[in-house]
Amino acid sequence: MLTHHRCPVSLSFVATNLPLWSAFDTYATLYQKDRDCFHLLLKHPVFPRTGEDFTAAPDPQKAGLLWFEFSSQRVLMTLQGRSQLGYRHHWANGVYGTSRYWLHDETDHLHSAIRLRNFTRRLVVSGYPLPDRIQIEYELWSGDLMLGCYIVHLDLHL
Repeated sequence: MLTHHRCPVSLSFVATNLPLWSAFDTYATLYQKDRDCFHLLLKHPVFPRTGEDFTAAPDPQKAGLLWFEFSSQRVLMTLQGRSQLGYRHHWANGVYGTSRYWLHDETDHLHSAIRLRNFTRRLVVSGYPLPDRIQIEYELWSGDLMLGCYIVHLDLHL
């Protein structure tokens, strides 16, 4: 039986060797698929377009849907929605996974896609019986070129 819980969450994304940082608080719905497998759905804020005012209120109709599918062994994170940017990451402890990014135009046609590798240094899912924290530390690679080291941190306030 699928159970779900609505809860506030805090999500942050930090580059440890680049000047990149993003964080936001919102509400999410946690779905328990089985004892150790969960889905978490939340709305992601809209990314401003080039030339747009970063201080203007975002259009909530263009918010993306951020979807986590996770267990203690792996995490998949997908952003899809009405914004121009979409991505999907697959992480597992000590493994090279994939990170895919794609762009859409105004009519939602796919413009281009980029496929990169990531190496998961550390993946932690904690909390029992329901998870309350996910932390992923990873490197992003294009061929032999490292594109940075990152930390994704998600707190579920159950």
